[in-house]
Amino acid sequence: MRKNHKIIDIPTRPVDYIENTPLSITIADVRHITPHIHSTATEFVFCLKGTVSLVCNHETIILHEGEIFTIYLEDVHCIFSDKENVTLIVQLDLKGVNMPFDVLSQAYIACEDISCKDFQLKHLEQMKYYLLSVAFAYAKSRTPDSDYGITASNVIARHMCEYFDWLSLITKDPPHDNRELVERFRSIYEYCYAHSDEKLSISMLAKKVHISENYFSQFVKKSPYGSFSLMVGYMRCYKAQTLLITTDKSVVEISGECGFSDDKYFYKNFKHWWGTTPTRFREWYSEYTKTDEIIHPFSREKSEQILASYISDYMSDHIFLQ
Repeated sequence: MRKNHKIIDIPTRPVDYIENTPLSITIADVRHITPHIHSTATEFVFCLKGTVSLVCNHETIILHEGEIFTIYLEDVHCIFSDKENVTLIVQLDLKGVNMPFDVLSQAYIACEDISCKDFQLKHLEQMKYYLLSVAFAYAKSRTPDSDYGITASNVIARHMCEYFDWLSLITKDPPHDNRELVERFRSIYEYCYAHSDEKLSISMLAKKVHISENYFSQFVKKSPYGSFSLMVGYMRCYKAQTLLITTDKSVVEISGECGFSDDKYFYKNFKHWWGTTPTRFREWYSEYTKTDEIIHPFSREKSEQILASYISDYMSDHIFLQ
């Protein structure tokens, strides 16, 4: 049997949390952050000046001034820019807030400008204000208050889950107004993800959640995936991306290991979701990791100045939108 070799290491990146809090706050000029994941933290990337780019799973995003993007548990991602920027990165340890981790780990958070729906706009602005406020409080303080950090973390976590669980995209209503729908989809999603390397069918899952096959099909059609086959295809590609990056297994091997009956279906689904072929995706990461990490954090004093100025302008622009 051929021995497979590791190509690129995708580490679980350690997070330097503020003492006795589940928060980590960095304000920096970000040029090149190597690919990594977080096992228990969600990460908010908030561009305060210039532009910064991210590759996160199947998405390639350019954040402009004032825009935010959320990276969730186990998401493979990297951040980079070829121009001067000011980027606020807030990491929140979901095991350190007063909500059950098993519930949080099954949420699908999309707190971001690029997919924000009308009913989320004011809540997105509120989230940005929370992040700016907590970052400013710690930049200004010489003796960080752990009670404040814990309270702020809980507020951010609740706001994130209440308004930005992306299962809300199934319906035009906020997710907390249709909990049965959200929980039903989550149950389906979790089962499919856990068994994505097995044969899955609409009839089997419809029986599992006690609904008709037609209703199940319409239900999934309302989801961000658009169809059952595309949903399962995405899950399989999500798992395949790590194998593509970290091993020298062939595309055919990875296709079979992730549940595709034929590698042509792997190519088709990967191109649909990732916008490129598995081979080109692997080549991009291989080239990207040739550059060492480059990040220039600002001092606490400089961060305080930056945030004070930004918050002043932000409040002037948004105070009447709250």
